[in-house]
Amino acid sequence: MIEFRVAKAVCWLSFVIFFLAGFYFLLFPENLGNIISETGKMLRIESGEELNFWKSLTFAYMMTIAFLAALIATNITIYWRFLFVLFVAKISSSATALMFFLSGGGFYSLVIAFTDLPLALIFIGLYIWVRKNRA
Repeated sequence: MIEFRVAKAVCWLSFVIFFLAGFYFLLFPENLGNIISETGKMLRIESGEELNFWKSLTFAYMMTIAFLAALIATNITIYWRFLFVLFVAKISSSATALMFFLSGGGFYSLVIAFTDLPLALIFIGLYIWVRKNRA
C-alpha cells in the first residue's frame, strides 16, 4: 500500500533530520543562537527570546514522551518495543545533564541527571522483562 511506503519514507527522513538536529543543538548551541539572532535581525524582529526557544523544545520533548508512554499503555502487547525509545530519551537526557554538571553546570543539571537515570533504568528493565517473557 502506497500510504505505508510514504509514511515509512517520511518517518525515516524525520529520524535523520531530528537525529542530526539533536546533535547539532547539543554540540553547537552558540551557532544555533547566532543563526536565529541574525535571522531575527534581518527580519527586523526583536531578539531576546532564547529562553522561550528552549522552553518550547523542552515542552515538545515532554509531550512527545508523555504521549509515547500513553500509546504504550493503551496496548502494551503491540507497543512494548517503544519502551526502548523511552529508555533512549531518558538515558540521553541523564547522560547529557551529567556531562553539563561535570563541565561546570549548575544544580539543575544534577537534578535532571539523577531523576532521569532511574526512569531510564525502569524503561530498559521493563523492555528486557517483556522481551524475555513474550509468548
